Amino acid sequence: MPVMIRLALLLVGLLSAGILPAQHIVLKNGFLADSVKTGSPVHFFLVARYPENYNILFPDSAFLFTPFEFRKKQYFPTRTTGNISCDSAVYELVTFEINDSLWLALPVFHISGGDTIVHMASPDTVFLQHTVKELPPDTIPLNKLPLKTNTTQQVLTKKFNYLIAALLLLAGAVLITILTWLFGPSLRRYLRKRKLIQNHNRFMNEFNARLEVLRTSFNVPGAEAAVALWKKHAEQLTGKPFTRLTSHEILVQMQDEAIYAALKEIDRSIYGYGSPAISSLEYLKNKADDFFAEKLREVSHG
Repeated sequence: MPVMIRLALLLVGLLSAGILPAQHIVLKNGFLADSVKTGSPVHFFLVARYPENYNILFPDSAFLFTPFEFRKKQYFPTRTTGNISCDSAVYELVTFEINDSLWLALPVFHISGGDTIVHMASPDTVFLQHTVKELPPDTIPLNKLPLKTNTTQQVLTKKFNYLIAALLLLAGAVLITILTWLFGPSLRRYLRKRKLIQNHNRFMNEFNARLEVLRTSFNVPGAEAAVALWKKHAEQLTGKPFTRLTSHEILVQMQDEAIYAALKEIDRSIYGYGSPAISSLEYLKNKADDFFAEKLREVSHG
């Protein structure tokens, strides 16, 4: 059955499923096929029924769909019956795993005041189709392969001197051990600092590019992508799980009112309650510089 027809039937069933309990969100997700081939697209639907006055967001390309990779998303217009709304989307995913079965569950995000409440659907499983199930019937076993004889005289090489080779290996191992003991800590610090600087420069270039676009034309996907990029980089620098925390939880973890205020202003811009929060995005960029400087000092003296 075509993907869109199956999803339409599911939506009709959910819309006619009766009255939704007050203050309740009903989620349904699943694969639109029973099996998938490695590297081939598979479609995964997500449907949410909720009170009409709720503000609900679906996962986008910034979400981690492990063990799948995001390709594209098709979102369907909200349908409202009585005071119950129904949102739906179909995600095109791909996987390169080799396990016999794979599972996935998606959340929706309920925006309530300054907080984000995560609601998770039940997981669904899809089975992997193996491309090669058995050897062709005409395959010749290894022990029955015909051998090609060659009677041409071959010149034998000189006997390998294993003692000299062993002594050279031992001397090399001793030399490496001495060099590691003398210069290992300094070399490790240098490599960590170099990687840290490269990652931060890469972040700043990408964040500045996104910021320039938002200054010209502020848009919700661009703002969401910029915040997601900042959270991921801040998480790497501080060790705090920014990507899994709400704005309020970040305030509790960091005890930083300024970061909390900037994130809330950006949230209001994203959800249409405020003007473009360019200054708040600038503040987050400067805060990332502070995190980087502190991490660099830590690595330099570590």
